[in-house]
Amino acid sequence: MIATASIEISEKIDELTQLITESDTSKLDKKSPSLMPSDYDLIFHFMKSLLEKNQLLLSKMPESQVDENPIYSFYDLEPSKISISCIYTLNSKFDMKILKNKGQDKNNEEGVLSEKKSQNNADSASTTDTKPIFIESRNIYLVNAKVGEAYSDSLCIEGLKSIRLIDCGGTGLEFDTDSQLVSGTPMEPGDFVIKFQGLLGGQRLDILAKLAVIPDPRSLWKNIPSSIEGKFSKPDEASAMLTEELFCVAASKRGRSHAQNGDYRDDDFGLSLCDKSGWYISIVADGAGSAKYSRHGSKVAVSSVLESLPVLLDEYLNQGALDFIESCNGVFDSSSVNKIQNYLYQSLVTAAFKAAKLIEEVAKSEDASASDFSTTLIVVVAKKLSNNWFVGSFSIGDGGAAVIQINDSKITPLTKADSGEYAGQTRFLSKQEFSDSSELLDRVSFGTFSNFTAIVLMTDGISDPKFPTDVSFEDYSLWLDFWNKDLGSAIDFTADVAKIETDLLQWMDFWSPGDHDDRTLALMVPRVDLV
Repeated sequence: MIATASIEISEKIDELTQLITESDTSKLDKKSPSLMPSDYDLIFHFMKSLLEKNQLLLSKMPESQVDENPIYSFYDLEPSKISISCIYTLNSKFDMKILKNKGQDKNNEEGVLSEKKSQNNADSASTTDTKPIFIESRNIYLVNAKVGEAYSDSLCIEGLKSIRLIDCGGTGLEFDTDSQLVSGTPMEPGDFVIKFQGLLGGQRLDILAKLAVIPDPRSLWKNIPSSIEGKFSKPDEASAMLTEELFCVAASKRGRSHAQNGDYRDDDFGLSLCDKSGWYISIVADGAGSAKYSRHGSKVAVSSVLESLPVLLDEYLNQGALDFIESCNGVFDSSSVNKIQNYLYQSLVTAAFKAAKLIEEVAKSEDASASDFSTTLIVVVAKKLSNNWFVGSFSIGDGGAAVIQINDSKITPLTKADSGEYAGQTRFLSKQEFSDSSELLDRVSFGTFSNFTAIVLMTDGISDPKFPTDVSFEDYSLWLDFWNKDLGSAIDFTADVAKIETDLLQWMDFWSPGDHDDRTLALMVPRVDLV
């Protein structure tokens, strides 16, 4: 085969050829002092062209020499790093001879390169049957990876040998030649190309492995602060605590769906201890996301109940009523149930009705509709009696409350499913909800407990992902996991007060696909269980 090159390149190669054929091989590890860096760039590209055009049969190379194939090392070199020894190796391995065409006039612009003549006609004949070097490139697709998660996949090309990683493409992944697995933990999302080289059927194969790294969905959500100057503005998160005989803590966090657009937190909560009577009050409220001022509706409802309920409890659940409840010893017949429900109706239901009326008044003052302030409401009260605790509740809307008794392996729901007119809807606090007293009594729950682990109230931002169905809300095993492995593993209730509130807010940032509403949780835990 004959290839041509400029006289300038030919002269440089002629000088290299003389060095190559000298017996003093000590010079082979040094660059020729008469060659400039730019000369090596010219020689490099010329040699690369010669290799691609020359009749080399890699498929006939003994397998033991495959990994030492000098064509690999040559292609990996930068022009500035090419050495005399590299060219010498190529010359000796493949029996190439770099010659200058002596018959060419020096004024001629081209020199001639030719292959070394074969020793006999048979060798020449076999040479003409050889195939030129062909470097195949193949695209493959690796299994998708996820940011921050351990990843592993194989190239899956049958017959591929001597595989090596050339460029990880910025993924940070590595390649193990023994297992032939690509593995690691990618930390950046995007589409990447990982480059490999190998031999397939004796021919070099360049592999471009395409990899899609899927981002952590949490990283796609924005957290835009709400405006403190907007109407009825409120903090994006809040928390509070009472550390008396009942350890009470509550927290509320704006959901991702609101944070994404810089909207306000619609949920609210309240905690209170009536110093004189000893009643503990815990409230959560979920403002309707579709209502213009629901964030204020939930706040008005909570504030109103906290203000009116202590007086109503003193009036209707006075000492005489409490003595009657205690005399039942936890066994309630229909007559006692009706009597106790009436106590709670006069107190809890009346307080909720007052809150509904106040919302209407606020709406009127704002020249708006009461529906613009729509909110749910869950109210739970607890009081220590002589031998046990009395707990009562009233609710309108979704979310839920329950008493957990781990020692007795029991869960007692304090609320019932409260759907609206259509599936997926809920009810909201309004005066119209108080027209049917029998229906209201069905929303009242109570019980006495000699001991309990915790009283838990939550809006649907927590109840939906943790207890997605009405049946699961009554499943003790799910509550046990929730308390011991989920919430309990994230919060140390014996820790510093400020840390408990901080940990509770951080826990509320848990990830649940499709559940990005505001989250509010209130807990009442006997302090004896925290020692």
